[in-house]
Amino acid sequence: MEGGSVSELYERLARAGFLKFGKVNKSRVASTPVTDLIDLAAEIAEDTSAEQLGREQSIFAQFASLSLGGGREYCSNLECRKKRINELAQFALLYCDRVYVKNFLTDHIPHPGGKTWKDEDEFRQEFTNDLTILNEMRPLVKKGIIIPFTPPLNYCPHCLASHSLGRDADTRLEALEKHLRQRFSQEITSYELFKFGEEYFLGIYGPEILIDHGVHGVSFWALPEPLRNMPRLLRRVDAGEIISLSKTAQEKLGYHHRLTQQVLENVAYELTASQSLNTSFLTERPLHIEALTILSESDRIQRRNLIAQRHLTSFVPFLDGVTLEDLIKLREKEEEAFVLYRHALNEAIDEYKAQGDFTARDAQALYSDVIAPKLTALDSKVKSARKKLLKDTGLNIFAWVGAISFGIYAGFVPADLVAAAQALGLTKVVAELLKLTFDRTDVTKDIRNEDMYFLWRVRRAARK
Repeated sequence: MEGGSVSELYERLARAGFLKFGKVNKSRVASTPVTDLIDLAAEIAEDTSAEQLGREQSIFAQFASLSLGGGREYCSNLECRKKRINELAQFALLYCDRVYVKNFLTDHIPHPGGKTWKDEDEFRQEFTNDLTILNEMRPLVKKGIIIPFTPPLNYCPHCLASHSLGRDADTRLEALEKHLRQRFSQEITSYELFKFGEEYFLGIYGPEILIDHGVHGVSFWALPEPLRNMPRLLRRVDAGEIISLSKTAQEKLGYHHRLTQQVLENVAYELTASQSLNTSFLTERPLHIEALTILSESDRIQRRNLIAQRHLTSFVPFLDGVTLEDLIKLREKEEEAFVLYRHALNEAIDEYKAQGDFTARDAQALYSDVIAPKLTALDSKVKSARKKLLKDTGLNIFAWVGAISFGIYAGFVPADLVAAAQALGLTKVVAELLKLTFDRTDVTKDIRNEDMYFLWRVRRAARK
């Protein structure tokens, strides 16, 4: 799907002065009235709305979770967001037909239940960061591989679930919410409160399956009301102590409810996208798949997406040596080989997954036992083809050079060729002829139909 108006959003941003020389023009954002920035966000939201996009037919068209798609969820640090979007770009090029991501510029459009911006500096900083992430994905958006998508601004998760899941949807949603609250309440290991300068900070620690990086940070200028009613705790924090909150204080703060809502919001977006675009869900978090299982019990494709995304660097350990530009060129040049490789990879994943939960050890074993041997076999075939070409071509060229030598000796060769041969030397002539022959001969033609040929080409690009 070539993006149409979606792919033209960068031209719109450039014409408006927000992109300059391929980068975000921060001074333009700083000098533009907030109301105009909101209007721009609304225009781009319209360009990327579901009405502008068709419904998908491919199981390899996916909707990325809010965090994986470069959003602020779980970690709003710009460098972390860049890292996630780059990982998504690599994965999309090696696995997907298309990946839809939430157009997070829509977060700046006032709507019921949305965020209200009171600090203009904060607004401009967030707007600049969002443009930066949008610009990071530009090469793949231009090719129609990543597509920013504007979901309905007003939606009800319960209504969406009821529409998608049938009569018992409310029961399933209640069961999911209860399950998530219990996990966050019971498995979070600690809440630590401290003060730095005039600002308070709360660190919520727990397993990575629940909390990205193992910690969720919150800052505030005034303590939440439940803590303000604990004068002894307040005095200790103000005195510079780092306080571990009791289970009672944790329950009163209610952050397990907020963390639960974050997961539910991701699931709600998945339901929205699947209804609008007919896509499967792509997430980096097993907890999302767990939630979808409770809701729908049909998570086979989503689980395979998760396995492929989480273990991509194990399946392709040489990936970091290849630029996105090289991957794009390979995808375009070797489209049929890409489809063969993806099919083979999925078959291998399904076979390993049938043995139980898929782990990092399984991913490494799959590469060592299945993928690496196939790549080595392709290396051997190409090496054999090169040796054969060298032998066949070398014999012909040396025979030809011998004929030239005899012709020079006998006086049959034109004077200009004699001068060239004398100037370069016959050894140089042989070397140049061999190089020309290798450059013009495709020694990979006999392996193009092998299922790992595309990945072999990726590895070769990484070695350059």
